[in-house]
Amino acid sequence: MIGIVLVGHSEIAPAMRCGIEHVLGPQPQLATLAVAGSMRAEAIEAELRVQLATVEEGSGALIMADMLGGTPCNVAASLCSPGRIELVCGLNLPMAIKAVKLRSVMDDPALLAATVVEAGRSYIRHLEPQSHD
Repeated sequence: MIGIVLVGHSEIAPAMRCGIEHVLGPQPQLATLAVAGSMRAEAIEAELRVQLATVEEGSGALIMADMLGGTPCNVAASLCSPGRIELVCGLNLPMAIKAVKLRSVMDDPALLAATVVEAGRSYIRHLEPQSHD
């Protein structure tokens, strides 16, 4: 099974895990890293390495970061290894749920990353108010 690490500013990643587990129940090989504003890049990288080691059991890992260009994403990018450790940015709950559901039936972290990006996009909509005539 592909391991997953959620990383983001403040408490976004742990809150996202709570949402995932609310929908799907407790999840193995799922870790989070809450990046505090005072954390230096070196500390983030060290902790991210620890979290990756806890979830990666030979099938690779997917890091899911909250925001493209943010420090959590930038640090995570330095740890990527094509086909082994992949990174997806712009984390939202539907894409995280999709990743958790598919990771046991997919054996390619790059394919899982591409699949969850499409899932995340498909759930982004502008819903216009409906008139109540």
